Amino acid sequence: MLGTDMDVASNHGLTRDDDRIFPGENWFFYWKTSASLWQSKMALCPGTTIIVPINWSFHSDTGETYDFAQHRPETHLKKLCDIAGELGKEIIFFVPVSPVPYAPNGGIPHLLARNHSLTQEGIVFSVVDQEESLHKIYSFFDTRVFQAYSRFIKTLHRYVVDSGINALFWGFESLYWNGRESVSFIEDSSKVFDQNFTRFLKAKLENDPKSLEGGAITPRPEEETALKQEFTQTIRDFYAEELKKTMGQYLEGIVGVPFLGTSPLEMMTRVFKQESSAFYSKQMTMSMTRNLLPSTILLPQNIKQKSIGLMSRDLINSNYLKWRLSPGRYEGEEASLYGPLRFFQLISVKSNAQNIWIRNGIYQYLHAKFPWCYEELVDQRFEFSEDNNLSKVLVISGSSIDQNQFHQMLKYFMAGGGVILDRSGIQLPLLKKLEVFLMENSLKVERVQFLTNIHHITLGEGRMIIIDGQQLVQTPAEEKMAFWEKLVSLFNLKQISLDLPEGIECFWRARPARPQELKYEEVRKLSLFNTTSYKKNIVIQLPKSFVFSRLIEPSQVQVKTRQGTIELELLPQVQVSIEVGVFS
Repeated sequence: MLGTDMDVASNHGLTRDDDRIFPGENWFFYWKTSASLWQSKMALCPGTTIIVPINWSFHSDTGETYDFAQHRPETHLKKLCDIAGELGKEIIFFVPVSPVPYAPNGGIPHLLARNHSLTQEGIVFSVVDQEESLHKIYSFFDTRVFQAYSRFIKTLHRYVVDSGINALFWGFESLYWNGRESVSFIEDSSKVFDQNFTRFLKAKLENDPKSLEGGAITPRPEEETALKQEFTQTIRDFYAEELKKTMGQYLEGIVGVPFLGTSPLEMMTRVFKQESSAFYSKQMTMSMTRNLLPSTILLPQNIKQKSIGLMSRDLINSNYLKWRLSPGRYEGEEASLYGPLRFFQLISVKSNAQNIWIRNGIYQYLHAKFPWCYEELVDQRFEFSEDNNLSKVLVISGSSIDQNQFHQMLKYFMAGGGVILDRSGIQLPLLKKLEVFLMENSLKVERVQFLTNIHHITLGEGRMIIIDGQQLVQTPAEEKMAFWEKLVSLFNLKQISLDLPEGIECFWRARPARPQELKYEEVRKLSLFNTTSYKKNIVIQLPKSFVFSRLIEPSQVQVKTRQGTIELELLPQVQVSIEVGVFS
């Protein structure tokens, strides 16, 4: 089924055997090859950054004792770093804080694999990897698993200190996509979850008898859902905090990694080989808007050889790894590092992130006019600082604002930033505070009725627009688009409008202008991917403040340029990038 070892795995020259070790996005599975072959294998890795996920179960079968270079040479992580240094490459270690989908038993030691993790439907949570192996996930709600995890992290920390490893360490949480919601692999509906959830409820009642409605140990269904989410988040925090506390200064942070093709809903699609590269491309770009690190490592080679593989290499392998995981190490290279181009920052809570922006229509507008040029903060705190880039427009859901976020929003506005506040769901005391703020600062409020009540406030360069998104819910789609077009035009954002054929995916990035590019404010890079089996024609009109710079990777692409216009013809499953300069 998998072919011979010398089958070509992808167009970067790795064989299928090598692909077991380098499954994508520069991930290196050190335990799948001999330590004597590490140097020859790592020399094949494209780029200078290698992600090495630390395999908990490879270092211990029992969860009691651990092997870090004491017995098997393949557990010698310091040697791995030394070899990478000799090759001019940088190792970034990933330490799991959740089950992982690429290893047997979800990556926990064999003797700890006792309680299967179950989906809400009561089915054992399982994942198919790129070699068509089935991995069953085991529950992280088992207290024995957490105790063993704590021992593992403490042993790892001692080894890092004693061996003098000089590398970046990141914690990572395995995720999958369920529609527009990212879900942690730690989520579970097994008996062990239920048992510990009952203990959690009892503890809440003992600490605060009023914490549960009516003081009942058996909450109402709608309350139970919220409490289970709270309990799940508590356990997620336990693992994350244990890693942070133990690794201390050695840990850079924790990043979410959505593994494409791993959701329970995609299992049958994977088994019957009906998956689509175009389907996964949306998950990749959506991941990047949330500052997650999407991974294709579990997708089969026939899928990775299509457009999703092109997107992975162009969007993730090129600059995104450095931009997301180690920007401080490249202080002399800022002008060459492309980061995602973002005009908006959408702030909401997980409970309404699925629907709030769809209901008021801004998602549909952004995808049409500013595709993927926004950042989503879901259940994350926005913090204002003097270093904030004021070019982004904050789009805030009223239901996500507490007193702290309210003050952060006002600071951003007063510093000269742009804000769109959907007041639906906001707490009444905060609305009153906003009225007081406007009165105390003698700010003029322009009131307009256009599909909804609009309050337009300016203060120097700052601009705040307050709407009631609930009044837009029943508005026809075309009218919503016109509404947002007029509203966003007030912020004078410079962007090229794209009218792309169906099946063409795009992603915008930007970097500062280099010394020889002083006439530009910045340089932008537009990557286009033909995810279809058909030839596609694209026409791009450049506004006056943009100038065509160059075409990157133009093979299998026909291009015609004339003043203010770029015409492209893309063959099936190909990619091209365009650089444009932006000036005043």
